[in-house]
Amino acid sequence: MRMMEKKPIKTAFRMVKVMISCSIVSSLFTLHFLFFMLLSVVALGCSFYLPGSAIISPLKLKSRGIQWLLTWVTGLVLWGIQAALFGYAHLRFLTYLYLGFFFIYGLLQRKEHAIFLRAFIEKCRFAPNILKCIFAAGIIMQCLAMVGSGLEYHGGVEFFQSNSVDGVLHLGYIQGMAQQFPPKETAAYLLDLKNYHFWSDLVMADIFRVWHIPVSLLFFQFFPVLLSSFTALAAYFVIRVWRGSFSAGMWSLFLLFFGGDAAYTLFFLLHRVIRFSSPAIDNGATHHINTARNALLCYMSETGNTKFADGKMIFLSGLIPLTYFLRTRKMSWLFLTVILYGPLIGFKVYFGLYVAIGLLFLAAGTIVARFFQSSSRKIIPRVMETFRKEA
Repeated sequence: MRMMEKKPIKTAFRMVKVMISCSIVSSLFTLHFLFFMLLSVVALGCSFYLPGSAIISPLKLKSRGIQWLLTWVTGLVLWGIQAALFGYAHLRFLTYLYLGFFFIYGLLQRKEHAIFLRAFIEKCRFAPNILKCIFAAGIIMQCLAMVGSGLEYHGGVEFFQSNSVDGVLHLGYIQGMAQQFPPKETAAYLLDLKNYHFWSDLVMADIFRVWHIPVSLLFFQFFPVLLSSFTALAAYFVIRVWRGSFSAGMWSLFLLFFGGDAAYTLFFLLHRVIRFSSPAIDNGATHHINTARNALLCYMSETGNTKFADGKMIFLSGLIPLTYFLRTRKMSWLFLTVILYGPLIGFKVYFGLYVAIGLLFLAAGTIVARFFQSSSRKIIPRVMETFRKEA
């Protein structure tokens, strides 16, 4: 294993050179890689899509795109829930019963799945070309920061910048959780892994444990594509569900993929140099890396990799059932919101805190609005009416 040196410009050109060289092409088109890529499609379909469809299909959504999004995201969260429950109960063999149950259910519903998939593919075919281009370009750009790491080149296996430190750490977490649960600290084996949002690693650990897909391929190649795709769909559909225009949805995608901080302009104005040494709160190009220090995706610092991507995807997706619940007050939408947001702090603690704080403000605002909308002039009847309607 070779780690790339921490010189931003030199590392940037080194990574670009390696990424476009024939070595990565040969690494990505070996029979080994292609076999596990096909297996991952089957594995993720059985593990995420089938359980998610059992929850989402009965909701009878009109939008095929939103149904596709919520099916996969709900399935991913359910996979994490079963992994945690069966893991802590020391009954991890029940995962195979979990898969078997939903596989049989999927077979019984195969006609409905076929109709839905045909309708969804047809919908994608007639999507505007500008939407397809931004979607494809954004996914490719975000995955470039990850896809080159963990592959075998002429000089051996290489991990680029933060992937050689944080990425390898997560590989250790994933393999450790696949072998035993509760998880242990990789650097201190006798200590339990506590107070850490490890559910993203747990999701991949159970995929690895059941389907035996190599951990490095899951972490660096397959999951980044999956998470980028559904995060983009979530960002677009949230805007449309909030009755935004098509143009507003396009701008949301553009900013999600290509938006970032402009702190480097301060360095230029103050010192007349272009320097990317200020951490970004968020940066579309480094969606899977958390904090970017270089626009060329190579000089990274504090990283969260797929944890950040998982958290953002679930956070945005959960806004859709939450919005539907506020409009319709149907308990099915509230139930789905709880499924998505309940474990969110385990995927990424910051997004879990955002949701908790946001829901408190939302509840307070709704109660205050209901109080002032009451027809009663007396305080006590107003309070009782508000409690009765908003309990």
